[in-house]
Amino acid sequence: MKRSVCFLWSLIVLAGVAGAAGAALPKPLSDEQLAKIVAGAPAMPADLELGLSMRLIDFIDCTDPNDPHDFRDQGTSSVVTGPAGTYRITASHRHAFFSYAFRTAGRDKPVLIVVEYPDDADRIISYMTHDSMRAKIPHTSFSQETGVYTGGALPLTGKMQYFTLVSWPQDDWSPLITLNFAHDGGAGAAARIWVYAIDAMPPLEVDAPDPERQRTLDAFFCLAFLAQRDNFGWQSPRSIEHMCDYLKLIGANRATMEVYANQSWGKMCSIPSWDCADDKGYLDGILRQMDAKGGVGMIAGIVADGMYGDVISGGKKVRDMEPEQARAVILKGFDEFIDRYGKYASLKGIALGSMETIGFLDTLQAKGMLADVVAHIKQRRPDFEVLTYVGNWRLQTPQFSGREGMPTAGEVISGWEQAGGPDWPQYLAGLVHRNYRTWKHDPVELKKVDGLAVYEMVHPNDHRLHALYTNEPRQAIYYDTFRSRPLSDAVATPYAAIFDTFTEGHIGLHEDVNFWYTKPWTGPDFNPAGELAIMPWSRVMAHGDRQSITAGAWSVKYFGLDDRMRRFSRAYRSLPPVTMEEVPLGDGGDTAVVRWVRYKDKRYVSVVSQIPFASQATVDGKAVALKPFELAVLKDDAPGAPRVRVAACEPYAAWVKGRLDAFEALRAEVAALDAKAAPKVYAEALARGRQLLAAGKPYAADVALGHGLAGELQLRKDILMRPRMAAPRIASAPPMDGRLDAWPKEASDLAADTGDYLLGHVYFVNSWTGPDDLSARVRLAHDGQKLYVGIEVCDDIVASYDEQNRRNETIKRSDVCALRLSTDGAYKDWTKPRGVAGNIRWAITLPFDADETSGKGAAGFQYTCRRTPTGYVVEGSAPLAELNVSPGQAFGWLLEVGDVDRTPNVSMHSWSRKQSLYVPRKVNFDPWSDARNCGEVVLER
Repeated sequence: MKRSVCFLWSLIVLAGVAGAAGAALPKPLSDEQLAKIVAGAPAMPADLELGLSMRLIDFIDCTDPNDPHDFRDQGTSSVVTGPAGTYRITASHRHAFFSYAFRTAGRDKPVLIVVEYPDDADRIISYMTHDSMRAKIPHTSFSQETGVYTGGALPLTGKMQYFTLVSWPQDDWSPLITLNFAHDGGAGAAARIWVYAIDAMPPLEVDAPDPERQRTLDAFFCLAFLAQRDNFGWQSPRSIEHMCDYLKLIGANRATMEVYANQSWGKMCSIPSWDCADDKGYLDGILRQMDAKGGVGMIAGIVADGMYGDVISGGKKVRDMEPEQARAVILKGFDEFIDRYGKYASLKGIALGSMETIGFLDTLQAKGMLADVVAHIKQRRPDFEVLTYVGNWRLQTPQFSGREGMPTAGEVISGWEQAGGPDWPQYLAGLVHRNYRTWKHDPVELKKVDGLAVYEMVHPNDHRLHALYTNEPRQAIYYDTFRSRPLSDAVATPYAAIFDTFTEGHIGLHEDVNFWYTKPWTGPDFNPAGELAIMPWSRVMAHGDRQSITAGAWSVKYFGLDDRMRRFSRAYRSLPPVTMEEVPLGDGGDTAVVRWVRYKDKRYVSVVSQIPFASQATVDGKAVALKPFELAVLKDDAPGAPRVRVAACEPYAAWVKGRLDAFEALRAEVAALDAKAAPKVYAEALARGRQLLAAGKPYAADVALGHGLAGELQLRKDILMRPRMAAPRIASAPPMDGRLDAWPKEASDLAADTGDYLLGHVYFVNSWTGPDDLSARVRLAHDGQKLYVGIEVCDDIVASYDEQNRRNETIKRSDVCALRLSTDGAYKDWTKPRGVAGNIRWAITLPFDADETSGKGAAGFQYTCRRTPTGYVVEGSAPLAELNVSPGQAFGWLLEVGDVDRTPNVSMHSWSRKQSLYVPRKVNFDPWSDARNCGEVVLER
């Protein structure tokens, strides 16, 4: 789903807006209570290598129902025991949450928050902070919004893991929020929370071979105000100092900030020729603080055109100018920028575009002046890095979304099948490179521009969000694309950019509904769990010897993995700033990549693990122990190339074998349902994987049998084997008088009364308080002549309309109840990538202002809907002959119940809901239209 227009209008508040007046502050504990809690707190089990001087100031036991800290949820969180231990979980629907208030060290003073969480099931968990004075309006405030994902394409440890967050709260008591961000099921989870006051935050010590010419680790900010205003202490005058302290703590030595964007939001730099005459010292203030702190450089980026406005001069868009006029305007603007800001030592270069889009570079290319602009900047400042990014075409538009000349993900699969199942990573690399050429982003051509650094942009976590964000059931393909070494070889650049599409959500935390404050919208970022969190950085190093790595999202990409990042940074920045040569391993294993070089009379050897298990390598007979995805560096006096062998990692080989075995079983299941749905190319891909594993190449086997291929078979199985519900044959018709208990006992009876039945949606708050808020009971039967449907909905507020005013527009919406049927077989059509519609929809007119309503629908459907003390009951029937189904046959069906409740935390769109209940809820495609989201009703004989 694209970002709403609301974002573009309300992001204008750059300096901040009035806070939440009247919000109920978290209830504090007494000093005596806190002292007792701290004295009795268990030691934090993880050995975090953070180098901080800190002291424990609070501890929360999420598993203790009597924990005294102020607490918020919606009555649906619970304490459970799983393989990792005992912990608290949210309800199993998106945006379910719980939150504790913790003691801070005082306003704008740093604390370390450590969250113990289970890595024992597939989850996407967000952890985020908030401050009392932050704005109530969506998109005008972004706190520390981050999190982890467990499982999926990576193995589970079955143990507790530890999430860390360095924070600068602005209140004495502040909330830490735990949310469920999964598409389906899952749960946000936490067991225990430790809070430490940080007394000293020394920078990471790095043994750089050339201190004046080090490799670069960069933190990317989509817009400068996220660093200056949001992420390091809300509106703190010292936020940039805090940013520098944090980046130096984790070993990052540069930040990139997009500074030229839509000027109506507030100016972030002064470029008079680009209609940006006076930013009132905004960028000067940032650079001045960075100069004073030292140790962190800055790249200034131009995000307009393409997103967030356009480059404008004299009220006219530069992209609408004639080439010579555009060239003069652009060059003059860069002269003005360099003249004003070139005095700051921390300013290290300019980004032509953003990781969100390189629309600015597109404009320069369209006007035929890209090479001239780069040459001009380099002539003015030879020391500046001038860079751009090559990756997704645009934010929220992944490589296979069917736009801008791209294939759809479904076409990627069908093309692979029709080509005879070629090497999967190579095949994906070819498609992506073709996209680049179509967009005129071909890295081969861009690298010909003298002085332009081209960053290969990867999207390591898109495979965990597009099932919801763009209703893409084939999102696993994006993990395989990220793992494609042939793609990196085609880009062939020493620069890497790690970027995540925003995992946004209208979470609807509201002071009058469910929370201390109002926090409607969020844009968290996620990394893998525990030791695996470093995976994106390690993989870009495995794919190429990178002189510079930048990482970003809407939130700070580095949050949550501080100790792992310090280990990586220490190793990475101890490498020399020259290209290292890869060591051929031959039969010496394939789970690591090894490179070497001699520099300043020393030999440097880097060993980077490609796998999520601990492993070992030997370099000239010396053992090198590797943690999952670890980068290790050796320095010695040896004169030549190292002799290297990567030891077999039995746990990883066993895990890969488990993947292969599961794939084989899945293919057999699909073939049994429909032989055409499991063509021989899948068996051939499996055979290649087994051959590689037998040859001692487990990593090659893992990559060859891509997760996208397994995901395709699973999708086809999901389509061909929908959740079933029987419609038993009964001797006579039900009484149809509103009493579902009076139906024949043989009639099926399903209770949809848990969070599992709530639809995940970016804009649905899902502030569900339990079965009384929204649930359903469904009864089905037939008598050989008619299908009988009974639905009892529990809904504490049956809302005839909900009215909101949005920019002088009145939005009205009501509760809805509808059934969708596919008696035409479309619900099992796996052959079409998207857009398979059913043939029948029955909309129920709800009794908002009456005791009952009646109506008719397609295929002879007739119903009566009666109000009840707890909601309403729908009973209806349709002739089997008009449905064109007979006893013994099956058809697709889906119940949708949309709930409004007139709560003030609902997103301001005419189609948005507080929540929607789906029976069944196994949604793979667009929820509103695709028949393949239907379950299956079987008419028993």
